Amino acid sequence: MKNSASGELRGLIGRSDPVDVEALAIEVTSTGLGAELRGRSASLTESPRCDAISLGAPRRASRIATVFAVATISAVAAVAALRLQTEVDPAQPAYAAEAIEVAMANPRLYVSAPGWRVTGVDQFDVDGGEIYLSDGTYDLQITWYPARYYDTYYDDRTSVGPYPTTATVLGQELRTVRYDEAADTDFATILPARGAVFVEIRGDLGSLAYYREVLASVEVVDIDTWLGALPDDVVFQDERSDLIDQMLEGVPLPAGFDDAALREDHGLGSTRALQAQVVTTVGCGWYHQLESARQTGNEPARREASAALAGSSQWPVVADADPDGFPYLLKVYVRSELNDGPYNFSDLCKELAAEGPG
Repeated sequence: MKNSASGELRGLIGRSDPVDVEALAIEVTSTGLGAELRGRSASLTESPRCDAISLGAPRRASRIATVFAVATISAVAAVAALRLQTEVDPAQPAYAAEAIEVAMANPRLYVSAPGWRVTGVDQFDVDGGEIYLSDGTYDLQITWYPARYYDTYYDDRTSVGPYPTTATVLGQELRTVRYDEAADTDFATILPARGAVFVEIRGDLGSLAYYREVLASVEVVDIDTWLGALPDDVVFQDERSDLIDQMLEGVPLPAGFDDAALREDHGLGSTRALQAQVVTTVGCGWYHQLESARQTGNEPARREASAALAGSSQWPVVADADPDGFPYLLKVYVRSELNDGPYNFSDLCKELAAEGPG
């Protein structure tokens, strides 16, 4: 029987340790593939999209280093009050409407300590998302979640980090937990819920003292500053359709393939995340044809779908992507599916259907 991996799916997409793709001769057996994946997933993290909460799993601030592009930004503007803002600035620049909507809805926190800049984002919208910052040595992640999950996350961090201390953020002295007693430097701090969201800040900054220093420098910035700080690879809605067209070039599509859901407004996200969504959507189309052909005995359709999936590593959008990200996951699932391995491609498709391609 094939194992369900939907619980770690979102963490695996685009997030795996470096691996030599040419050497990925994975033995697709329950023991072999399972061991390979367990070894990889130990260093992966779940997605900040929290409609389906996976509690207690540490989320490393350095996870973005595997696939996200780095962009240089200017110094952050000071703000009049250190508080979470949601009001609208009537004089906004020419940002897309959905970008302004996301910026208005989330706390727009930024580290003002010298040397810190945004290095990446994950897929996010008005009630959930994550940005990654770095000073060149250490990494920090700022995640916002729907406010309805605040109590659940707060209680969970009590058990995950049983060695509490405090850190000051926006003038508030807040409980801070330590994830790794041995390392003693991986800390997380949850801010009280404000409006529709709450924020968690997490980072391994080498010492508690530096962690506190950096968090004390966190400020609320205005919409212009926050949007201007986002990396160059962020995809805005007015760019999404054209990028999807480019990503689909040279990719074989199953009969009746419908990409309408891909082109809908899904907030903001990185180019890497959109690549993974496009590939997963196409792959699931071929998987559905494969399953239908198996059930009906349609041998030509089965061979066509099998060939398409087997050649997916050569699709331009996959070949052009970082091989240590979602191409690794795709290859693992394709090999397993076509060789009766322990991981079912339907796990990818179920997760896509549950949360949508955005």
